[in-house]
Amino acid sequence: MASAFESKDIVTKISASQAYQAFLQADKQLEAILTNLPNWLKADGPSTGMPDSIEPNILRSTFLISLQHKILSIHRPFLSKPSRGESNPRFSF
Repeated sequence: MASAFESKDIVTKISASQAYQAFLQADKQLEAILTNLPNWLKADGPSTGMPDSIEPNILRSTFLISLQHKILSIHRPFLSKPSRGESNPRFSF
């Protein structure tokens, strides 16, 4: 995905735009999942409604770490740029 954003080819610009739209959609879906979690799955939430056979803290931690990893993974192509300062002096350090 990162190479689609770096090319100056007109065909690639279309696919870069499509890739960015897919990224935005995936980000929106993951944020909706995070926002609409049942109370028992939220950090420090009550255990009411949670399956009996599962340790609440382990389930919550595993789920939240997994979801945060997915969010980070879809943002990775945008975080991997070394610096924006080379192309735009406004972002130089």
